[in-house]
Amino acid sequence: MKPLAAFAFALALALALALALVLAVAVAVPVALPAAALRVAAGSMAKLQPQFYSYNAQILKYLYEEQQQQQQQLQLQEKQQQEKRQQEKQQQQQQQQQQLQQKKDNYDIVGKCRKVVYSVERSRHRFCLIVYLLAEIHQLHLTGGSCTIRGLYYRDTQVVRSQSYIDAAKMDVCRMLNTAPVNLGILSASKGLITGDIKLVMSNGDVLDCNLYCGAITLPTDFENVERIVTNAEMVLIVEKESVFESLLACNALSTFGLRFILLTGKGYPDCTTRRIVYRLTVECNLPAYILVDADPFGIEIMLVYQLGSQAMSFSAQSLATPTLRWIGLHPSEIDSISKRSVPLTQHDNKKIVDILSRSNLSLGVRQELRTLQQVQLKAEIESVIDFLSPYYIPTKINRNLFI
Repeated sequence: MKPLAAFAFALALALALALALVLAVAVAVPVALPAAALRVAAGSMAKLQPQFYSYNAQILKYLYEEQQQQQQQLQLQEKQQQEKRQQEKQQQQQQQQQQLQQKKDNYDIVGKCRKVVYSVERSRHRFCLIVYLLAEIHQLHLTGGSCTIRGLYYRDTQVVRSQSYIDAAKMDVCRMLNTAPVNLGILSASKGLITGDIKLVMSNGDVLDCNLYCGAITLPTDFENVERIVTNAEMVLIVEKESVFESLLACNALSTFGLRFILLTGKGYPDCTTRRIVYRLTVECNLPAYILVDADPFGIEIMLVYQLGSQAMSFSAQSLATPTLRWIGLHPSEIDSISKRSVPLTQHDNKKIVDILSRSNLSLGVRQELRTLQQVQLKAEIESVIDFLSPYYIPTKINRNLFI
């Protein structure tokens, strides 16, 4: 090869090598740069990953704390509402106590006699009735006689105006003299019914023998004339209502209990005669007495009238109340288990519960049953269990001592 041609060939070869090198660099750099960038990015992510998770944890912690604060605020609001309701309830109770106190303030001589405000026409009439009644009572005691409220009313209808007025005046006189109405010589028509193994021997020699009657007899109006009570019974059973009394007689309960007992009812709130015979049966005849009333506040109050005495006649409770009386039912705590015909309490029922709970002489068991009545807000009548009352309920309660 000639020298010039060899030089040209060498130069071309050098240029080709240079071009190839440039192309190789141009291709290798774009490939190498992303790989390096990825490695750098991966390293950065590895460094940033703990910070990323830490940031998320802070967010979650913030959200949790905010939720806790909201819950605390809701709890605080609920607590404030409960306190407000409690305060309203306490204010209502205070108002009721104030009303009771105002009623008590209308009595003098340690709460026994109502005050007479002579400038008020109604009060003047009450005073006239009291004086009229005192005169009649004095005459009755001088002659050793007795009379009824109805008889006093017809002696002077213009002065008395109504039998209810003379009955209220009678209670005023009882408070003044601190004695029971029967001691005044004024009699009220008895409404109590009695049956069973019992004889009432009167002071005039007459005998009322319940064994001779197929049904019940009405208690004598002047029960203080009962000189002696003869019985072989082992217990006394009192029922609140006449309908239950008749149902027990219809199913021949007197012979199915396995016990000789005296069955008695005061037809609701008992009169003095009914309460007096229960007292005498437990004291003179030494008989245990059981009572069956509705599982409602009025049934419980009727039971308390027998057991502790009437609020209106607390001055004569000693001779009319029977503290040993045993309440076998219906208990409010039994409503869910034995009664399928319970009904909701009314506003009047709830007010009566509050009134009874305000008394200071209630037993713990009675208080618990009243509070149960408040909680369940249901009441039940004896008739709801009348089907198994005689064969199962009453005997079980008595035999197992399931009473309050």
